[in-house]
Amino acid sequence: YQNSPESEIYSKTRELYGLYFAKKAIQQQGYAIMVEGYTDVISMHQAGVENVVASSGTSLTQDQIRLLSRFTRNITVIYDGDSAGVKATMRGIDMILKEGMNVRVVSLPVEHDPDSFARAHTADEVRDYIQSAEVDFLSFKAKLLMREAGKDPIKRSEVIGDVVRSIVQIPDSIQRSVYIKECARTMDVDENVLIAEVARKRAMLSGDPEAEEFIRRQQSQRRRQQEQQPQQEVEVDVMRSTVAGSSVDALEYELVKYLLKAGHKSFEVMEGHRAVQINIATEILQNLEADQLTFANPIYQSILQTYREHWLRLGEGVEVPAQYFVNHPDPAVCNMAVDIMTSDDNYIASAIWAQKDVHIESEGEILTNGVPKAIMLYRSKVVERMINEQRERLKDPMISEEEEAECLQQLSKLNQVKLAIAKQSKRLIL
Repeated sequence: YQNSPESEIYSKTRELYGLYFAKKAIQQQGYAIMVEGYTDVISMHQAGVENVVASSGTSLTQDQIRLLSRFTRNITVIYDGDSAGVKATMRGIDMILKEGMNVRVVSLPVEHDPDSFARAHTADEVRDYIQSAEVDFLSFKAKLLMREAGKDPIKRSEVIGDVVRSIVQIPDSIQRSVYIKECARTMDVDENVLIAEVARKRAMLSGDPEAEEFIRRQQSQRRRQQEQQPQQEVEVDVMRSTVAGSSVDALEYELVKYLLKAGHKSFEVMEGHRAVQINIATEILQNLEADQLTFANPIYQSILQTYREHWLRLGEGVEVPAQYFVNHPDPAVCNMAVDIMTSDDNYIASAIWAQKDVHIESEGEILTNGVPKAIMLYRSKVVERMINEQRERLKDPMISEEEEAECLQQLSKLNQVKLAIAKQSKRLIL
């Protein structure tokens, strides 16, 4: 049975050894234990642990994982502790994640494999050990691979790349986001870097040549922008976006929401006694471009850039079709854009304006009051952050007289801009 040749009647790659006897226990306990060989399954069953299966005389396959997914979404992998077992575990993790299942790993004591461990312990002892020793795939990979990498930066980057390749397999965007945050914390890596890398690899995984070409264009464009960036006067540097933080992130989200949900519409402003219609996309994009602002959040920045490209091509007042975002090669951009465009709420996040005692009800009021305020508040946060940065520079005891003079000059410019924004803010609120 175990070593029978592959045939139309018996397909090893689509069968799991012991599943018939294990499926009831799997459903009752809510998870399956995956081991390497049939002797491991037999010994575990004899010890009283019945929710155990193994691949049937072959390496683990996607068909076997899909078969198991009919009974549970949770798999705990227990393979041998030798190098071959570890390699099989690593391969199995990515395959399980690809099917949208939750995977945890148990490392046995070095002197044991599942067969010998089950024969040496009672069922309760085996279950207690599994419960106490199992870890999520990220913790397993990080602990094992980082130990091998030591302090070598090249090896550490390879480890991070290995973990990212596993995260890329996860189809659920929320679960990916959670693991990205955990990876950033565990491995001390910038979260935005991981977000961008996961998005890039997922686009490449799609097998779409247009996605690959899009990524290359994006990278090439960023390099050109960095190489061609001219030295600007302080007046221009004042409005560079070098900010981060939840308040700025919320305002970036707000501006993106206006573009996606109402960019083709217009709002009304009074010039003297005459009402003038201003296109929303034009107002946002031209203000950001004039102040040389780029969003700190890479997902919002990518949405902004994609919108600008199509807005320039289609012209003012024409709605940018949703398909450009639904079919975007970056899954993070696609998910965020779709969430915004299909949300039930209005164009603004009322919580932001509630903090400012601004109560907006009708669509006309939302567009007329909301767009200028969102731009103004965003500029205000940028300037506030830059002022704080200059103040911190002045606290440096090693600062030179020339640097100090430069800081004071920039602070003066920044405070002038801050005052101008404050005056504009009063006019908008009034």
